[in-house]
Amino acid sequence: MFQTTYITKSSYTLFSDNTIFKFGLTQIEMKSRALTLLIISIICVSTSLGQSNWVISPSNFKLPEADLRNEETKKTLQGSIAYDSQNKNVIYFDGLNWQVINNKVKRLKLPLESNKSDYEGQIGILAEDEEKEKNFYISIKEGERSTWLLLNSTSSKVDQSLNREAYKVKSDQVSGEITAKATVISNFEVEKYAHSSSIKIVDGLVYVAYMCNEEGTWEGDKGQMVRLTYFNILNPSARTYIDICKPGLKAGITLDNSDLSVPNTLIINNNILRIFFRGRVKGEKKILYRDFNITQRNLSNIEEVKCRIEKKTSNVDLSYKNAINHLNFLFGSNHGIADSEDLFVTSEIIEFNKKLYTCLSIGGGLGRFVGSILMSSEDNGTSWTLLGAPDPRQIQSIAQRENNGKRFWEGAIAIEKESMFIIGRGTPGNGLHISSANLNDLYQFSQPKKIYATSNVKPLLFNYPNIGTILLNEGSLADRLIGSLVPDRTVLDVLLTSDNYNRLTKVFTIRDYNGIHTPSFYLYNDEIYITYTTGRRRLTTRNCSEIMFVKLDRRFFN
Repeated sequence: MFQTTYITKSSYTLFSDNTIFKFGLTQIEMKSRALTLLIISIICVSTSLGQSNWVISPSNFKLPEADLRNEETKKTLQGSIAYDSQNKNVIYFDGLNWQVINNKVKRLKLPLESNKSDYEGQIGILAEDEEKEKNFYISIKEGERSTWLLLNSTSSKVDQSLNREAYKVKSDQVSGEITAKATVISNFEVEKYAHSSSIKIVDGLVYVAYMCNEEGTWEGDKGQMVRLTYFNILNPSARTYIDICKPGLKAGITLDNSDLSVPNTLIINNNILRIFFRGRVKGEKKILYRDFNITQRNLSNIEEVKCRIEKKTSNVDLSYKNAINHLNFLFGSNHGIADSEDLFVTSEIIEFNKKLYTCLSIGGGLGRFVGSILMSSEDNGTSWTLLGAPDPRQIQSIAQRENNGKRFWEGAIAIEKESMFIIGRGTPGNGLHISSANLNDLYQFSQPKKIYATSNVKPLLFNYPNIGTILLNEGSLADRLIGSLVPDRTVLDVLLTSDNYNRLTKVFTIRDYNGIHTPSFYLYNDEIYITYTTGRRRLTTRNCSEIMFVKLDRRFFN
């Protein structure tokens, strides 16, 4: 059915961190269709030419129209880039769907003008525009000429605080120090999976809640629980662990025997650590919480979080069903948002004018549209008022199908002057988007606009005193394209924001090839401390086996 031809001539492309990637190209032609796929098979990463190794992956697969419900097929295709010559689209498989990376062919100036002749007539070359820095291109041969296609673009201006070489030196130094000093604080001796942490610090003791599993290695596997660890900030190797909740636990409320996910934490009067999480009660997914008494070292019963929806004053459970009812109020019925059933509170909780604010992520990773609902609380999170939500359907999608893969979830929130801003995680192809609302009307959010080319993890926003508002975001298109060959989510760009997020300045990049993603932060004694997910044991390519703790030293920003 397929005729496979390997193009043996190699190409080298220099990315922004001066790491050299070697690419092999596979051409697959299906005679029964006027569709030719040029598959870029990303090869092993090497820091020098002599150490590069060729690995073709995948060598054969079904066309984008194929049934992708098979999990093994998805794992095989993840990270693949293809060129649809019929529709003149470059497509990328993000592990769930084929995403269109560009909607039309664009003729562009070659990124490496001095080596222009080296690229003429070649196929499938990825490159970076040196003038525009983080814009990547793919070269597609059409007849006797090469056409360059834009992979991504943003509405915000992105620049670097240093020149290219100085930026690389600084990033290498910071990455080396952080990875050397970061301490594993999850219970890795018994856990096969650990992810999605939330950090707080009280009187020199660090408290970190996270989800984990001692049985399975993938998110949502049977046995997934929420665990708390605490330790002295000066001695993170001496830790205490407490299980906050396990499937089937009875503690006032009886939990269903299903996975427990995505903890978030709140400190109340320096004595109570409130731990929010998503569980299932009598078949319904809800947001729940449990209090840990810091002084007495004991746990309360499990409580159901309440909420007010549709501008009503009565309380109802903060459940998937009620969140959908609120979306119906905002957007009308048949909006299609959160058609994949899930909800969680992963966004950092902030305080403003004696109210707490955070985002409720609504919908799961398998959905067409995934959103973030802003919500506020005046009773320490016992109950929340659901407010407005950026509309993920308004994202200028690169999805192959119009209503597929538009996501604005795990929103990071910030308040600047008279506006509330939410920065939402998107799909690998769509990038990072921002939406805002006037503080006088938090039910009306603007159309999301793209501010950063890459997005595959929860973004993090925080104010570092005397430095500014910092954005941490997944930062490497190249790493993500490696797909299943090596673990992904290994790069965090650290950016200084300004001009209402219309300008982002890259301060440095943190790279950990074991994984560095889904961070949480806490400001303590004028320093920022973070936890993040990594995968030192390489149990999965998603890098979710340990939780790390480290200080993001303000020296790094000098």
